[in-house]
Amino acid sequence: MRLHALVGLGSALLALARARTVDIPLDDPSLVRSERWGTQLQRTQHKGSTLSFSFTGTAIRIILNTYHTYGVVTITLDGRDTTLDTYSDVGHIDSTCGLCESGLANTKHDVLLTLDGPGQGQSGSGQAWMNIRSIQYETDGTDPPPPPSPPPGSSTPSPTGPAASNATPSPSSTTTGPVHSQSSGSSTGQQNSDPPEHADRRAKQLTAAAIAGVAVASVAVAVLSILGLLWLVRRRRRRQQYAAHEQFATPNPYLLHPGPQSPDTRPIVSGSSKFKSARSPASAGPVTGSPAGTRDGEMGEADGVRAELAQIRADLSRLAHPPQYTTQ
Repeated sequence: MRLHALVGLGSALLALARARTVDIPLDDPSLVRSERWGTQLQRTQHKGSTLSFSFTGTAIRIILNTYHTYGVVTITLDGRDTTLDTYSDVGHIDSTCGLCESGLANTKHDVLLTLDGPGQGQSGSGQAWMNIRSIQYETDGTDPPPPPSPPPGSSTPSPTGPAASNATPSPSSTTTGPVHSQSSGSSTGQQNSDPPEHADRRAKQLTAAAIAGVAVASVAVAVLSILGLLWLVRRRRRRQQYAAHEQFATPNPYLLHPGPQSPDTRPIVSGSSKFKSARSPASAGPVTGSPAGTRDGEMGEADGVRAELAQIRADLSRLAHPPQYTTQ
């Protein structure tokens, strides 16, 4: 008896040594709040707001704040409800144990907190608050028991669905082919039919690919348009430059083929018969031929002008000094 008592005492002391308390922070992702909860983590004033979480342990403690504007809260543990009014007539915020239970099985437990609305107290807007101070649970340090295994003979589920309803009993020698074909057909159908999330992902990929294709095509069209415009501008400039070059390169037909010159109609001074003989034949006739012949004609005309001037000076000299005649 003493030996059994010592063993029991040792087990209890070992369990106490392994036991530990776990605090769940109010910003822990495992705390799931409803959409009506609001932006504040520890409290809400919207009726019907909920906060839920799960834990694995042997005890749970949920501490709620109390005040004269706080309302009625329902705490559900594994389907069992506990309702309390968090109203307090004191002039400051106090606290109370909303749910404090121990001796639970070392398994997974589900907890749900719900704000039912105002009770004895309410705010100026007619609403009431639920304010959470802390959440703790205890574990004995041992691993939770595994889930119960299915009874023997029930591991293979019976066939259900259209394939099972269409199957008919037949001899074992003839059932192999049809059953195989049906199973292969069903597996093929399962492979061909994609889940909705896969279909949505493919649709999004196709949409993104289509948008990328349109963007690339638009950029390509814009680049080609700019290149075509630059090509047209350069072509027009080349045509203008070529036309200007042709205009300056084409010689004047009047310079290449000059027409006949009009004869000299200036009056001839009397007594200038010598000047007539002294004039160059090139100056009297029309000027034709190459530019060299034109220069020769101009030089001959200049010689004729000089000869005419010399003749005029000689005539003037004779007039100024007439000859002297003597009588005998």
